[in-house]
Amino acid sequence: MVLWGVDLYALAWLLAVLVTPVAEVGGVGISVANVVKVGVIFAVFVWLSRYLRDLIHTRMDESFGGEGMRGNIALGVRYLVLALGAVAALKSVGVDFTTLTIFAGVIGLGVGFGLQTIANNLISGVILLLERTVKPGDFIEVGNTTGVVQQVALRSTIVRTLDNISVIVPNSNFVSNNVINWSHGDKTTRGRISVGVAYGSDLEKVRRCLLEAASSNPLVLGNRPPQVILTGFGDSAINLELLYWVGEPRDILYIKSDLMFAVEAAFRREGIRIPFPQREVRVYREEPPSPGGGGT
Repeated sequence: MVLWGVDLYALAWLLAVLVTPVAEVGGVGISVANVVKVGVIFAVFVWLSRYLRDLIHTRMDESFGGEGMRGNIALGVRYLVLALGAVAALKSVGVDFTTLTIFAGVIGLGVGFGLQTIANNLISGVILLLERTVKPGDFIEVGNTTGVVQQVALRSTIVRTLDNISVIVPNSNFVSNNVINWSHGDKTTRGRISVGVAYGSDLEKVRRCLLEAASSNPLVLGNRPPQVILTGFGDSAINLELLYWVGEPRDILYIKSDLMFAVEAAFRREGIRIPFPQREVRVYREEPPSPGGGGT
């Protein structure tokens, strides 16, 4: 039968092919029509997840938690929408979710054993995001890693070291270990340089040289004056410390180097000697007894 140039028998056969199940899984028939339906519904949710992700990045107030917080919220929203899309797509073809109970139990068992470390890192990531004790831009020291936090994600945190190396640190390290955050609250940090001068040196001149070296450095804070303290009398030198304050913790290593160069130049100019450890060994030779000196 032909209607408006369309073979109705062929059309009916094609529709029958599309809706006829070619397999059955869990009591649900798998047909071409069902596959297309699932694909279309899930594709719509994929588009929606990307749209919401971009919307959060562009519209959320920049003061709300910083870039790291917005990125993690966007990621969480996207995963949630994708999960809802998967549920809606499977529900549309008649999947009974009670049949997935066993599968969910297996997944839960896997999280409890094989995925325990991942779950620990995810929970630690949530704690970091809520407490905000570590955030992008902070200069931190965790374990053997020292550098600037680039990103705080749910599973791990990226730290860029002073050698420009990105280190991916699992978030559980921040919760279970001690973390030094040089930028937490107040970035102002105190540095110190230890130096020894020879006995007999003019200590007032030494103090003046140290203070001038610190005061002449533009990166040393002027509102918190540097100090010189005498820490002790050593075997070979009088030991002193120069204490100074800097506003950016990540620069303290370079500032210390500049100050040490300046101190050495000032000491050399003023004739102040930095002694090196030395030991004096004295040998006493005992004269042997003279022959026959002990008898008569």
